[in-house]
Amino acid sequence: MSRIRSALALLLLLSAACAPRPTPLRAIPDGERLLVTLEYQGEALSLSLVGDFNGWDPTVHPFEEAAPRLWRCSLSLEPGSYAYLLRLERPEGVALITDPLNHRHVRDGGGQELSLMELGDPAVDDSPSGRPRR
Repeated sequence: MSRIRSALALLLLLSAACAPRPTPLRAIPDGERLLVTLEYQGEALSLSLVGDFNGWDPTVHPFEEAAPRLWRCSLSLEPGSYAYLLRLERPEGVALITDPLNHRHVRDGGGQELSLMELGDPAVDDSPSGRPRR
């Protein structure tokens, strides 16, 4: 019986290790803009990205379910700082939440906590020298 429990525990650990995991915000240079990809892991009926870059409109940047419980949204932005939230729809209702994978936050004029994307210039190296990329 203990061998069965051990095998079952090992199987659970392996399946958890192989499950897709969300990655933090990624920004890839795309000319003078940046291709930004956000991910979220969890249950949802729908998920969208709302922020000052899209007029806080939940229909502009919907997430797609890339794998069970793994959601992904990509968009093209100019370098700059952007405040945003995730609009999460579940059976119990809709919630606006900060991005659990982004620990940079800012507060709006009313005290609401927002996630903050800070996107650097894709033509400038991130090194301290700030030299242009070749």
